[in-house]
Amino acid sequence: MLTYAPRPRLTEELVVVEGITRAGKFLAAVVVSALEGVEPVQYSPNLESLLVLHRLGKVDLPTAKLLLEMEFDIRAFDMAMGRYLNTRPDDMSSVFRSADHENVLARAQSTDRDALLARFHAEKRLPLHLYHEGMPHARALFGVFPKARVVSSLRDPAALMNSWYNRGWGKLATAETPTVMWPFFDGPKGRRTWWSLDWEVGWDEVNDMDRCALSIATLYALGRKELEALAPAQRERVHLMRF
Repeated sequence: MLTYAPRPRLTEELVVVEGITRAGKFLAAVVVSALEGVEPVQYSPNLESLLVLHRLGKVDLPTAKLLLEMEFDIRAFDMAMGRYLNTRPDDMSSVFRSADHENVLARAQSTDRDALLARFHAEKRLPLHLYHEGMPHARALFGVFPKARVVSSLRDPAALMNSWYNRGWGKLATAETPTVMWPFFDGPKGRRTWWSLDWEVGWDEVNDMDRCALSIATLYALGRKELEALAPAQRERVHLMRF
């Protein structure tokens, strides 16, 4: 049986800010990025999709681990070099919202890659990543990144449901539009999100508000169950930040 050989890591420690969509993750990430030694926030769609696919038995954990280790090392290296920075001032993920943005932007002007990487290691910089609906996959996340530190943004479920509805997520999630980035799966009653696979009703059988309410209730329940299932050492690496 072919197995993956261990590979040296550029960085094993990182910070993950997670929470349900509209729960204030970006606000929490801006706060965390202001802490000494923390890099500007990045977003990896593969972190979300690979752990969802692992949860559903589509991707084994060693494969997800290898792919995510390589991707996050590449992202850490690119950030250390000052590459692919989000310079849109109005975006919550903009590099300009980082308290250290002047130093980060200056990296792109340097031609000495070795010096930039040496500085990254000498300052023990911590990569910072955003993760939507991450708590239901916490054990898999720690299986991939045992030294991760997780900040979980919590918001009142009623306010969160109202925010989803006002933002239009109940409606947008049923539309055929490429800007809805959730993966959908075919089921007996039509397509579904990963968290609605066990619902007794079909995704398209309920109205917009009920779809939002069911989603929030399900995601909170899954997250609480996973949090309680963490080993004590892992649980100590999770900080709950109330919105």
